[in-house]
Amino acid sequence: MKTLALTLVLLSGFQAVAQKFEYHMDEEYKMDPNGTINLDCDDAEVTITGTSRTNARVKVDRFVEVKGVGSSEEEFEIDVREKDGNLNIREMQRNVRYVMGSRTEDYKIVIELPASGSIRINGDDGEFYISNIHGFVKLNLDDSKAEIKECKGTEFDFGMDDSSLEMDGGSGELLLGLDDSELKIFNAKFSRMFTNFDDSELKIETALIDKGNYKISGGDSDLTLIFTGGGGMLDIRYDDGRVRSTSGFQELEKDDNYVRLKVSGGSANVQINVDDTDIDLVKK
Repeated sequence: MKTLALTLVLLSGFQAVAQKFEYHMDEEYKMDPNGTINLDCDDAEVTITGTSRTNARVKVDRFVEVKGVGSSEEEFEIDVREKDGNLNIREMQRNVRYVMGSRTEDYKIVIELPASGSIRINGDDGEFYISNIHGFVKLNLDDSKAEIKECKGTEFDFGMDDSSLEMDGGSGELLLGLDDSELKIFNAKFSRMFTNFDDSELKIETALIDKGNYKISGGDSDLTLIFTGGGGMLDIRYDDGRVRSTSGFQELEKDDNYVRLKVSGGSANVQINVDDTDIDLVKK
Protein backbone atom coordinates (compact mmCIF):
# COMPACT_ATOMS: atom_id res chain seq x y z
CA MET A 1 0.00 0.00 0.00
CA LYS A 2 2.85 2.37 0.84
CA THR A 3 4.53 1.55 -2.46
CA LEU A 4 1.38 2.31 -4.44
CA ALA A 5 0.88 5.61 -2.65
CA LEU A 6 4.48 6.64 -3.34
CA THR A 7 4.09 5.81 -7.02
CA LEU A 8 0.96 7.93 -7.26
CA VAL A 9 2.72 10.85 -5.64
CA LEU A 10 5.70 10.59 -7.97
CA LEU A 11 3.52 10.46 -11.07
CA SER A 12 1.06 13.13 -9.98
CA GLY A 13 3.24 15.86 -11.45
CA PHE A 14 3.41 14.19 -14.86
CA GLN A 15 0.96 13.72 -17.70
CA ALA A 16 0.43 11.02 -20.27
CA VAL A 17 2.07 12.03 -23.53
CA ALA A 18 1.28 10.85 -27.05
CA GLN A 19 1.90 13.93 -29.14
CA LYS A 20 3.31 15.08 -32.44
CA PHE A 21 5.07 18.39 -32.97
CA GLU A 22 5.93 20.09 -36.25
CA TYR A 23 7.97 23.17 -37.06
CA HIS A 24 8.42 24.63 -40.54
CA MET A 25 10.03 27.76 -41.89
CA ASP A 26 11.27 28.92 -45.28
CA GLU A 27 12.55 32.48 -45.25
CA GLU A 28 15.03 34.72 -47.06
CA TYR A 29 17.39 37.09 -45.27
CA LYS A 30 19.77 39.87 -46.21
CA MET A 31 23.42 38.88 -46.20
CA ASP A 32 26.61 40.46 -47.54
CA PRO A 33 28.23 38.52 -50.41
CA ASN A 34 31.26 37.99 -48.15
CA GLY A 35 29.23 37.55 -44.98
CA THR A 36 29.25 34.59 -42.60
CA ILE A 37 26.58 32.09 -41.61
CA ASN A 38 26.92 31.25 -37.89
CA LEU A 39 24.90 28.13 -37.10
CA ASP A 40 24.33 26.38 -33.75
CA CYS A 41 22.24 23.21 -33.91
CA ASP A 42 21.74 19.76 -32.37
CA ASP A 43 20.62 16.47 -33.90
CA ALA A 44 19.93 17.94 -37.36
CA GLU A 45 20.66 16.94 -40.94
CA VAL A 46 22.09 20.12 -42.43
CA THR A 47 22.71 20.90 -46.10
CA ILE A 48 24.60 24.12 -46.88
CA THR A 49 25.19 25.19 -50.47
CA GLY A 50 26.89 28.20 -52.00
CA THR A 51 24.88 29.60 -54.92
CA SER A 52 24.62 32.61 -57.22
CA ARG A 53 21.95 34.20 -55.04
CA THR A 54 22.61 37.58 -53.39
CA ASN A 55 20.86 36.80 -50.11
CA ALA A 56 20.44 33.78 -47.84
CA ARG A 57 17.63 31.26 -47.64
CA VAL A 58 16.93 29.21 -44.52
CA LYS A 59 14.51 26.29 -44.69
CA VAL A 60 13.69 24.13 -41.66
CA ASP A 61 11.44 21.09 -41.38
CA ARG A 62 11.19 19.33 -38.05
CA PHE A 63 8.89 16.52 -36.96
CA VAL A 64 8.85 15.13 -33.41
CA GLU A 65 6.73 12.36 -31.93
CA VAL A 66 6.71 11.66 -28.21
CA LYS A 67 5.10 8.69 -26.51
CA GLY A 68 5.16 8.11 -22.77
CA VAL A 69 4.65 9.96 -19.52
CA GLY A 70 5.96 13.53 -19.59
CA SER A 71 6.11 16.65 -17.46
CA SER A 72 6.31 19.48 -20.00
CA GLU A 73 5.37 20.51 -23.53
CA GLU A 74 7.68 20.57 -26.55
CA GLU A 75 8.82 24.06 -27.47
CA PHE A 76 10.99 24.82 -30.48
CA GLU A 77 11.93 27.82 -32.58
CA ILE A 78 14.73 28.83 -34.94
CA ASP A 79 16.08 32.27 -34.13
CA VAL A 80 17.64 34.03 -37.15
CA ARG A 81 19.26 37.42 -36.79
CA GLU A 82 20.99 39.64 -39.31
CA LYS A 83 24.00 41.49 -37.95
CA ASP A 84 26.70 43.42 -39.81
CA GLY A 85 26.05 41.53 -43.03
CA ASN A 86 26.22 38.15 -41.29
CA LEU A 87 23.48 35.73 -40.31
CA ASN A 88 23.26 34.12 -36.87
CA ILE A 89 21.08 31.01 -36.67
CA ARG A 90 20.40 29.12 -33.46
CA GLU A 91 17.85 26.84 -31.89
CA MET A 92 15.60 27.85 -29.04
CA GLN A 93 13.94 24.74 -27.65
CA ARG A 94 12.67 22.95 -24.60
CA ASN A 95 12.03 19.25 -25.11
CA VAL A 96 9.36 17.18 -23.46
CA ARG A 97 10.75 15.62 -20.29
CA TYR A 98 9.46 12.13 -19.67
CA VAL A 99 10.04 9.33 -17.24
CA MET A 100 8.80 6.51 -19.45
CA GLY A 101 8.40 6.32 -23.21
CA SER A 102 10.16 7.27 -26.44
CA ARG A 103 10.91 10.26 -28.62
CA THR A 104 11.62 10.27 -32.37
CA GLU A 105 12.78 13.24 -34.41
CA ASP A 106 13.21 14.05 -38.11
CA TYR A 107 14.99 17.40 -38.37
CA LYS A 108 16.36 18.96 -41.57
CA ILE A 109 17.94 22.35 -42.22
CA VAL A 110 18.69 23.65 -45.73
CA ILE A 111 20.73 26.83 -46.13
CA GLU A 112 21.58 28.56 -49.40
CA LEU A 113 23.95 31.52 -49.37
CA PRO A 114 26.23 33.44 -51.75
CA ALA A 115 29.10 31.18 -52.82
CA SER A 116 31.58 33.88 -51.74
CA GLY A 117 30.33 33.66 -48.15
CA SER A 118 31.73 31.76 -45.15
CA ILE A 119 30.29 29.36 -42.59
CA ARG A 120 30.93 28.69 -38.91
CA ILE A 121 29.10 25.74 -37.32
CA ASN A 122 28.75 24.39 -33.80
CA GLY A 123 27.05 21.02 -34.20
CA ASP A 124 26.19 18.16 -31.88
CA ASP A 125 24.91 14.75 -33.00
CA GLY A 126 24.27 15.94 -36.55
CA GLU A 127 25.03 15.38 -40.22
CA PHE A 128 26.47 18.20 -42.32
CA TYR A 129 26.70 18.34 -46.12
CA ILE A 130 28.59 21.41 -47.35
CA SER A 131 29.39 22.38 -50.94
CA ASN A 132 30.58 25.29 -53.07
CA ILE A 133 31.59 27.64 -50.24
CA HIS A 134 34.45 29.95 -51.26
CA GLY A 135 35.00 31.73 -47.94
CA PHE A 136 36.29 30.10 -44.77
CA VAL A 137 34.79 26.91 -43.35
CA LYS A 138 34.98 26.41 -39.58
CA LEU A 139 33.37 23.41 -37.89
CA ASN A 140 33.19 22.48 -34.22
CA LEU A 141 31.59 19.03 -34.14
CA ASP A 142 30.68 16.56 -31.41
CA ASP A 143 29.34 13.10 -32.27
CA SER A 144 28.67 14.25 -35.84
CA LYS A 145 29.39 13.50 -39.49
CA ALA A 146 30.43 15.98 -42.18
CA GLU A 147 31.03 15.86 -45.94
CA ILE A 148 32.61 18.80 -47.76
CA LYS A 149 33.16 19.24 -51.49
CA GLU A 150 33.88 21.94 -54.07
CA CYS A 151 34.84 24.52 -51.42
CA LYS A 152 37.44 26.88 -52.88
CA GLY A 153 38.32 28.99 -49.87
CA THR A 154 41.76 29.17 -48.28
CA GLU A 155 40.92 28.67 -44.60
CA PHE A 156 39.60 25.45 -43.07
CA ASP A 157 39.34 24.95 -39.32
CA PHE A 158 37.96 21.68 -37.93
CA GLY A 159 37.53 20.81 -34.27
CA MET A 160 36.11 17.30 -33.86
CA ASP A 161 35.22 15.01 -30.96
CA ASP A 162 33.87 11.53 -31.69
CA SER A 163 33.09 12.65 -35.25
CA SER A 164 33.98 11.92 -38.88
CA LEU A 165 34.72 14.23 -41.78
CA GLU A 166 35.45 13.64 -45.46
CA MET A 167 36.53 16.46 -47.76
CA ASP A 168 37.31 16.62 -51.47
CA GLY A 169 39.59 19.54 -52.32
CA GLY A 170 40.89 22.40 -50.22
CA SER A 171 43.80 24.85 -50.31
CA GLY A 172 45.45 27.48 -48.14
CA GLU A 173 45.49 26.78 -44.41
CA LEU A 174 44.18 23.72 -42.59
CA LEU A 175 43.75 23.74 -38.80
CA LEU A 176 42.80 20.47 -37.10
CA GLY A 177 41.98 19.45 -33.56
CA LEU A 178 40.74 15.85 -33.36
CA ASP A 179 39.79 13.55 -30.50
CA ASP A 180 38.46 10.05 -31.15
CA SER A 181 37.60 11.03 -34.73
CA GLU A 182 38.14 10.06 -38.35
CA LEU A 183 39.33 12.43 -41.08
CA LYS A 184 39.75 11.85 -44.83
CA ILE A 185 40.88 14.63 -47.20
CA PHE A 186 41.54 14.12 -50.91
CA ASN A 187 42.80 16.31 -53.79
CA ALA A 188 43.98 19.16 -51.57
CA LYS A 189 46.72 21.75 -52.06
CA PHE A 190 47.36 23.09 -48.58
CA SER A 191 50.28 25.47 -48.05
CA ARG A 192 49.96 25.53 -44.26
CA MET A 193 48.78 22.77 -41.96
CA PHE A 194 48.66 22.68 -38.16
CA THR A 195 47.17 19.57 -36.59
CA ASN A 196 46.77 18.02 -33.17
CA PHE A 197 45.02 14.71 -32.66
CA ASP A 198 44.41 11.93 -30.16
CA ASP A 199 42.92 8.46 -30.64
CA SER A 200 42.02 9.23 -34.26
CA GLU A 201 42.48 8.08 -37.85
CA LEU A 202 43.74 10.60 -40.41
CA LYS A 203 44.26 10.27 -44.14
CA ILE A 204 45.32 13.50 -45.83
CA GLU A 205 46.13 13.81 -49.52
CA THR A 206 47.75 17.10 -50.49
CA ALA A 207 50.38 18.61 -52.74
CA LEU A 208 53.40 20.12 -50.98
CA ILE A 209 53.64 23.82 -51.78
CA ASP A 210 57.04 25.54 -52.06
CA LYS A 211 57.95 27.18 -48.73
CA GLY A 212 54.83 25.64 -47.23
CA ASN A 213 54.77 24.89 -43.50
CA TYR A 214 53.20 21.69 -42.14
CA LYS A 215 53.21 20.91 -38.40
CA ILE A 216 51.62 17.68 -37.26
CA SER A 217 51.41 16.36 -33.70
CA GLY A 218 49.35 13.82 -31.83
CA GLY A 219 49.17 10.46 -30.17
CA ASP A 220 47.52 7.04 -30.09
CA SER A 221 46.44 7.32 -33.74
CA ASP A 222 46.96 6.21 -37.33
CA LEU A 223 48.28 8.82 -39.78
CA THR A 224 48.52 8.51 -43.56
CA LEU A 225 49.99 11.36 -45.61
CA ILE A 226 49.78 11.19 -49.41
CA PHE A 227 51.80 13.79 -51.32
CA THR A 228 50.51 14.37 -54.85
CA GLY A 229 53.09 16.95 -55.93
CA GLY A 230 55.90 19.21 -54.84
CA GLY A 231 58.58 18.27 -52.36
CA GLY A 232 60.54 19.28 -49.29
CA MET A 233 62.08 18.10 -46.03
CA LEU A 234 60.34 15.92 -43.45
CA ASP A 235 61.53 15.83 -39.84
CA ILE A 236 59.75 13.05 -37.96
CA ARG A 237 59.97 12.41 -34.23
CA TYR A 238 58.03 9.45 -32.92
CA ASP A 239 57.81 7.27 -29.83
CA ASP A 240 56.24 3.81 -29.61
CA GLY A 241 55.16 3.73 -33.24
CA ARG A 242 56.53 3.11 -36.71
CA VAL A 243 57.17 5.03 -39.94
CA ARG A 244 56.70 3.47 -43.37
CA SER A 245 57.23 5.16 -46.72
CA THR A 246 56.92 4.31 -50.39
CA SER A 247 59.50 5.10 -53.04
CA GLY A 248 60.13 8.81 -53.55
CA PHE A 249 61.39 9.47 -50.01
CA GLN A 250 65.15 9.75 -49.52
CA GLU A 251 66.40 8.98 -46.01
CA LEU A 252 68.98 11.58 -44.93
CA GLU A 253 69.27 10.80 -41.24
CA LYS A 254 67.95 8.19 -38.85
CA ASP A 255 68.30 7.71 -35.11
CA ASP A 256 66.26 6.27 -32.28
CA ASN A 257 62.76 7.73 -32.61
CA TYR A 258 63.84 10.18 -35.32
CA VAL A 259 64.08 10.16 -39.09
CA ARG A 260 64.73 12.87 -41.65
CA LEU A 261 63.44 12.38 -45.18
CA LYS A 262 63.63 14.35 -48.40
CA VAL A 263 61.10 14.51 -51.20
CA SER A 264 62.62 16.00 -54.36
CA GLY A 265 60.81 18.75 -56.20
CA GLY A 266 60.21 21.53 -53.70
CA SER A 267 61.03 23.46 -50.54
CA ALA A 268 58.22 22.61 -48.14
CA ASN A 269 58.92 22.06 -44.45
CA VAL A 270 57.09 19.17 -42.76
CA GLN A 271 57.47 18.58 -39.01
CA ILE A 272 55.84 15.54 -37.41
CA ASN A 273 55.93 14.84 -33.68
CA VAL A 274 53.82 11.91 -32.51
CA ASP A 275 53.51 9.29 -29.79
CA ASP A 276 52.09 5.77 -30.11
CA THR A 277 51.16 6.50 -33.73
CA ASP A 278 51.73 4.60 -36.95
CA ILE A 279 52.73 6.79 -39.91
CA ASP A 280 52.39 5.86 -43.58
CA LEU A 281 53.95 8.19 -46.18
CA VAL A 282 53.03 7.92 -49.84
CA LYS A 283 54.45 9.84 -52.81
CA LYS A 284 52.30 9.81 -55.92
